[in-house]
Amino acid sequence: MIHLYIEITVKEPRSNTFEKLTNFENFQIQVPEFYPHLKIKSKRGNVSVIEQHMVLGKNEFVMMTKHIVNHPKFHEVYVIGGDCKGSHIKEEFVENNGSTKIIVTGKFKTPRKFLIKKAISQKDLEDDIESIIKKLVGS
Repeated sequence: MIHLYIEITVKEPRSNTFEKLTNFENFQIQVPEFYPHLKIKSKRGNVSVIEQHMVLGKNEFVMMTKHIVNHPKFHEVYVIGGDCKGSHIKEEFVENNGSTKIIVTGKFKTPRKFLIKKAISQKDLEDDIESIIKKLVGS
């Protein structure tokens, strides 16, 4: 299991940043190199269940995820099925003088088959997550 901790500050108001990072419908268009497939299966209130293929650390993971959105404070992702079942990632959005500090924490369960095929490092995952955030927010 890989423990994640990332802090990124972007020059964008918190609500704008939050909207850009929780607009799942556009991820496949905006960052196709990281989201080659994404399909919203269910959306009720602030909870969405999404079928997604996600490329991290040069590996493609097939996952069923549950997203909980608490506008504009946090976004949590639970992997409920697929390659990384049991993983949990939380994005917290902190307003800071017109900019936003994004704090990403979590536990990423790496399937054995990926460890055997190709080593996935904490740095690779954190670098890719940071790249996704920067591309989606535009910073």
